This record gives sequence, C-alpha cells and structure tokens, in this order.
Amino acid sequence: DMSIKILQSIYNAEEEGGNSSNEATITITSNNRLSCEIILSTMQLYSDHPLNYDIIEEQYDVISQCLLAFSTFTNNEEAKLLVLRTLEYVCTGIPGANFSKSLHVAAEMFFCLCKTLFRLAIDDDGLEGNHRIIQVFMSDIQLLCDTLEKLLHVNESLGSILIDCGIMDEVLDEFLALIMTLTSEQQRTETNAENVDEDELQPS
Repeated sequence: DMSIKILQSIYNAEEEGGNSSNEATITITSNNRLSCEIILSTMQLYSDHPLNYDIIEEQYDVISQCLLAFSTFTNNEEAKLLVLRTLEYVCTGIPGANFSKSLHVAAEMFFCLCKTLFRLAIDDDGLEGNHRIIQVFMSDIQLLCDTLEKLLHVNESLGSILIDCGIMDEVLDEFLALIMTLTSEQQRTETNAENVDEDELQPS
C-alpha cells in the first residue's frame, strides 16, 4: 500500500533528523550526492527523448521511488527540487506520458506530511521537542505544495488524480479528526495555564 510506504519513509526521515552523529552526517551527505547524480542523469535521459520516460519508468519507477524517499533527502533541498522539477517536466513537457502514478505519490506524500505535522504537534514532545523535524517537514510541504499548485494551474484536469488520493473523503476526515484533537489539546493547555494563574493569585 502506497500510504504505508510513504509513512515508513516519513518515519525514517524523523529518525535521520534526530541523529546528529558525525558518522550519520557523513553517510547522509554521501547518499545525498548520489541521489542528485541519479536524478540529474534520469532527467537528462527524459529530456533527450520522450520515449525514454515510458521505457525507464515502466521498469524502474524512478520518479515515484524518488518521491517516496522525498523527506529522507536530509539536508538536501537540491535533490528535492530536482525531483520536483523532473515531475513538472514529465507532467507538462512529454506528450502522452503516463505520469499518474508519480503525481499520485507526490500528492500522497504531501497529505501524509501534513498529517504528520499535526501528529508531531500533539504528541508528548509537542512543538518545542519536535521543532527541528517540524521545520524540515514544513519546508517539504511547501515545496510539494508549490509544485502541485503549479501543475494544477497548467492543467486543471490533474485535479482528478488528487481526488483519487482520497482528498474528498479519507484524507479530509483524517485532517478534521486531527484538527479537533489539536484544538482540544490547545484548549486544555490554556485551561491549565489559567488555573495555575488563579492559584498563584490566591492568598497563602
């Protein structure tokens, strides 16, 4: 299931984001460099001849796999931008290309990241404890949002793929449930703060 794979990818990104050892940093930097090379080579192949896209994607799902790993490109906005620029090119510059799977993954990643932000805001560590990874995911959401918005401006019919992601039912229901939980948590925090203030004002 695509959603499970995306959530696993986001979880891996959380784990990497919390690992600040020198060894981990070296490994991430090396992986990021390799990722950029692969994406650049793939984009060049697609630009050289439109048929290359269908041939390569049908067998390897390069763009879809890169989008699945989007948030794991830790500290590497260049790789993320390359993936999104490649997606934009495929969706708008290759006539007849079957890009529905890649666009579906991009939309699913966007929605899953949004849900993850809500979860991080209401878990035990809260906004302060999760500040670093929240900032990373907010940046990822903005990048994905910009690309999806751009593609919808170019071709409104692409909205049907977003609807297929479940935005009008499952995703919306999950968002509303998370918003209600977040609102309840905020109200409880404010009530507790007010009670503390009142106790402090009471004469001893």
